[in-house]
Amino acid sequence: SGGFTIPAGYLPELYLLPGSDLTISITSFIVISVVMWFFLKYTRKGIHIYVIGGDQNVGYMMGIDPRWMLFLIFTLSGMFSGISALFYTGFNRSVPITLGNEILFPSFAAAIIGGISLRGGRGSIINAVGGALLLGVIEAFLVTFAISPEARIVGYGFMVLIAILFNQFRESLRDSILRKI
Repeated sequence: SGGFTIPAGYLPELYLLPGSDLTISITSFIVISVVMWFFLKYTRKGIHIYVIGGDQNVGYMMGIDPRWMLFLIFTLSGMFSGISALFYTGFNRSVPITLGNEILFPSFAAAIIGGISLRGGRGSIINAVGGALLLGVIEAFLVTFAISPEARIVGYGFMVLIAILFNQFRESLRDSILRKI
């Protein structure tokens, strides 16, 4: 594209539901979220992902190959990043060179607000989706009151800080309770 935005007229029909102007991203998001929730909660590989995320040494002692699991985790991450990029392109109906920059921090914030542990090994897709929905409602509220994009980013930063402090408190409380047992 030579660094220029690709206009919507050049986007393939694959982005649209047959016979409509609606993109397929929402339906696909729901299906992928349910499938991944099931995979992480009810399959051996999914449970191994949580174990390796919590502590690779413990996973190794349980007979899980951490290198293979990390390969799987990064492969899944890359695949879902690519799928998200395709859907986001369809949602915007154009492809500027900076596509995605404005959602990077809010995506991180949604995961943290949803309770995903920074230490790894804890969290769920349902909570991450809940964090994203909550952040979307807050975003709509801030846009309605004409809050500047810069102020919204500062607000996201404060929300992430509060969520991190809350998660740290919750995890330290959990750890202290488990030590007493």
